[in-house]
Amino acid sequence: LGQRAAVTSAGIATVANAGTIGSATAADPYGVYLTGGGTFSNASGGIVQAGSIGVRLNGASAAVDNAGSIVAGNDGIYLHSTIWTLTNSGIVRSTTLDNGAYVNGGAGSITNSGTFSGHYAGLWLINVGAAVIDNTGTLVGGYDGLYVGGGNAMLTNRGLIASTTLDNGVYVRNGTATIANSGTISGAYDGLYFQGAAGTVTNSRKFSGAHATLQFAHCFASRLIVDARAVFY
Repeated sequence: LGQRAAVTSAGIATVANAGTIGSATAADPYGVYLTGGGTFSNASGGIVQAGSIGVRLNGASAAVDNAGSIVAGNDGIYLHSTIWTLTNSGIVRSTTLDNGAYVNGGAGSITNSGTFSGHYAGLWLINVGAAVIDNTGTLVGGYDGLYVGGGNAMLTNRGLIASTTLDNGVYVRNGTATIANSGTISGAYDGLYFQGAAGTVTNSRKFSGAHATLQFAHCFASRLIVDARAVFY
């Protein structure tokens, strides 16, 4: 692998954890690294910790189901698979750099009723073919709560998505997105920022931002639908 992992497999693997994997030091850059893909589940009370990446899955298919705690210096979870699913009812956190979870390419679904917390973003998606995100928990990052760079995303938010220091609650760049918000999306700069992207935003609850609650920049065919209960501040 070139780097040390507490648990690793070069083939397709199924790993279930209810104890403790790894350590929060550079001695364990990876907690779990399945290079051939597969399934990883972390039960309530289970702990994964690593100096760099907590859980990484590559391969044709990858699935992560976390009900415990995954904490790493860089990305809590890193997925680079053709087809993927990510379910979280626990805590996924980066402590020093990067993101709660980082998803590179492929297509899949994310269901969150827990917390993704990152130095940059709670959840970072790049070049995904299609992603369906259902959030009833918390996505929080120092820069962006949720970042979508390229590709296509469909977000349903009934929880909290927020940036704490810079940038935006949700940042969609050079892709397409459909967003339905009945929770709270809050940004240290903009609540929601579309840049060179197209999409539809439906708001029936709260958007907030220190600079702007909602901004479409260099966008094409974007649409905003405002419910009578919506609040922008």
